[in-house]
Amino acid sequence: MKHSRHEISNLDAPANSVFSIFHARPDNFCEADNGIIRTPSLQAFVRYWDVKRSSLRMPARRHIDPIEIPRLLPIALLSDATASGYRMRLLGTEATAAYGRETRGKLIDDFEFGEFTEEWRKAFRRVTVSMQPVFATGRFRKAKLDCSVATVLLPLSDDGLSVSEIFGGLLIKSSWESE
Repeated sequence: MKHSRHEISNLDAPANSVFSIFHARPDNFCEADNGIIRTPSLQAFVRYWDVKRSSLRMPARRHIDPIEIPRLLPIALLSDATASGYRMRLLGTEATAAYGRETRGKLIDDFEFGEFTEEWRKAFRRVTVSMQPVFATGRFRKAKLDCSVATVLLPLSDDGLSVSEIFGGLLIKSSWESE
């Protein structure tokens, strides 16, 4: 099987799980728990977000510059967080191809990841409520393919008080069913 240039061999996902990857500090900011994410490209998203937030709790969308992260764009995601739900604004070409259909403009609740679907939805809710990065991992079946999925979701804020958008990365690795 041909793999993309993104490191996906560390996508070990024995169970569907959602993790907070930052821990609150007394000064109301967070510190990364770097041991949870083992995939270099998803770690890169967290490092980039952390640099962009600087002394802020969350960076704003205007702080994110695609020119600075060209190697991450194929798996990047950006969704709006609104009262009516989460709407995918952008999903990179590699993630879109692995998912199997166009996602722009679709509600997050409309995504189907089999047994991972509920964790996918929980991860978006968790990042919005906690205003902290979230990592989720799991497995699902698509036709005759067994798929592993990992996503890191990072909050963005227009006002510094609430999550207005979610930025991050989505990796999907598939393998043919053994016969």
